[in-house]
Amino acid sequence: MTPSLFKQLNVNSKDEVDEGAVIEAAQQNPNDIDRIFEFSWYRCCPLHKALELELGDDVIKSLISPFAIRHKDDMLRTPLHIICGKGASLESLSMVFKSWPEAAREKDRGGFTPLHRICGNERASLEMLSMVLKAYPEAAREKD
Repeated sequence: MTPSLFKQLNVNSKDEVDEGAVIEAAQQNPNDIDRIFEFSWYRCCPLHKALELELGDDVIKSLISPFAIRHKDDMLRTPLHIICGKGASLESLSMVFKSWPEAAREKDRGGFTPLHRICGNERASLEMLSMVLKAYPEAAREKD
């Protein structure tokens, strides 16, 4: 039997993760996708943790649910905030964005929108920036 989703993701580095096992654990226990787990330094859904670890597109796809995509972590970040601040692929950003485009309007604990996060991300492509900007252009006028 595959270790639980929590055990698969309760690590500090992407290098410690077997992505296939994460997908299998999510398929075996789909209710765990919507659980809030206490990971090493914060409470969140598996989707948030997978985005923090910068796991692959297939893992991200397997962890998206209506609850998880709208859940805010302890820092009030949506999955879109996390992905905009990390080195995720355009495909992962597209999946998260399409699941809840209105997240572009949400602010985290620091008052930042996903657009603010992506502007501070040196690894973000112009396509990624454009996708988030088109969803909520008013964010460009907000002070960070």
